Amino acid sequence: MKRRRAVRSRTCLLVACVSAASLGFVPLCHAAAAPASPGTTGTPSAGEGRPLPGEGDTPVGGGNYDYFTAVSTPGLAKYLEILTNRHVGERVWARFWSGNYNEPLGDCEYALERFPNHPRALHLLGEIAKATNQVSMAIPYFEYALKLYPQYGFTHAQYGHYLIDIGAVPAGVGELREALRLEPKQFQARAWLAEALAAHPELGTEVPVTGSAAGGSAPPSGSPQGKR
Repeated sequence: MKRRRAVRSRTCLLVACVSAASLGFVPLCHAAAAPASPGTTGTPSAGEGRPLPGEGDTPVGGGNYDYFTAVSTPGLAKYLEILTNRHVGERVWARFWSGNYNEPLGDCEYALERFPNHPRALHLLGEIAKATNQVSMAIPYFEYALKLYPQYGFTHAQYGHYLIDIGAVPAGVGELREALRLEPKQFQARAWLAEALAAHPELGTEVPVTGSAAGGSAPPSGSPQGKR
């Protein structure tokens, strides 16, 4: 219950940064009515639950697996590959582009219950949120991914880019700067930040080039798989 309140509170503050023109008719706290944010009923341990038939032998009921380290665990890596192909693959994107948002949304939620920081699932969820004018819907998912795995610059970069897209530019720039603080060589974060600062020079032009809270400049193990 405390986590739900914390997420809802931070969500409302972030969405308040979005201009009225960007939000249109969307209520400021719409995320509270959106599909339930993952993890609101507690944080299960990875590996709990029973195997999902047809999707490998990895017990997935617990969820909350780290996308970026899954590659180092053979069984989990295979499960991630199958899950990605089935729930965030070309078939799902084709449905999204055809205007069918409900099924892709369900696929994204399914993927994010198992891998909260799955880059392609977060990206597609954000696109669905924007396409349906429910921009606050994606925020709890980004927040939850960063709550569990705050060490990855790419997730901060994705979140920052999304916030900028929906009009919360200062908050978005802050996430992009955090991404570069963690991973100074994160090229996507650098490109998005340069783009944002060019459009909003009032936010400053400094782009960090050194330092890392993770103790080095090397990117995390693993990287986004396939097209986003």
